[in-house]
Amino acid sequence: MPAAILALTVLPLSAAGKNVKDVLQKLDRLMERENFAEAMPLVNSLLKTHPGNARALRIRAEIYSITKKYKLALRDYDRLLAKPVPQGKDYVHRGTVYLTLGDLARAEADLVRGIELEQASPPAYRNLAEIYFKQGKKKEAEAVLSKMVAAHPENLKTWRYKGEIDLRNGNGKAALADFDNCIRLSPMSHVYYLQKGDAQMLLKDYKGALSTYTKALEMEPFEVEEVYLKRAKAYEKLGMLKEAAADRARH
Repeated sequence: MPAAILALTVLPLSAAGKNVKDVLQKLDRLMERENFAEAMPLVNSLLKTHPGNARALRIRAEIYSITKKYKLALRDYDRLLAKPVPQGKDYVHRGTVYLTLGDLARAEADLVRGIELEQASPPAYRNLAEIYFKQGKKKEAEAVLSKMVAAHPENLKTWRYKGEIDLRNGNGKAALADFDNCIRLSPMSHVYYLQKGDAQMLLKDYKGALSTYTKALEMEPFEVEEVYLKRAKAYEKLGMLKEAAADRARH
């Protein structure tokens, strides 16, 4: 083939490849800014010329999910999972959509498959555990939470999710340990002191809860009225009614 013709054959492909990369980078920036209005026509345009581009499909599916167009999101995830080598994260994302729609059976199947294929992020484990709790499968739920801890022991979300689930299920001792880990990983966040205080209240350690809520107040939380109300309840449990009344007056 003559060099001139070869050049004409190769250069447009290179230019097209560069253009796709540039468009995807722009889409990433738009998604970071949550500018979905501008991202959607751009990703649709890209998919018209490159309908099988997995990254573009994921971006569009994410936009559909965020904007509550769940059927359209499922359509894109189905396309991704029909590829020769489906990825775990696509199962996880589709499962999350099914969970939002209340289809627990399909959500469970997708989340299990996604976690099997790759080390999923803490939200995937949390969602699967929530499904098992809703189904009354406590042992299965606790096993999933244990796997989450083993997979992400130094991830703040691991302990926050586990703590919130343990607290909701009345497991104060486990919740206390969970939120202590949160504080270890994020010592300057008052939120985890509040949650630790809630765990102490559940355990009837009212003196400890009082100290923890006071620590949260010292960190100047935004929701200061809520903290005063929580501390007032701890004061009341300790019979310190004058102090409780003062805190309630601040609420």
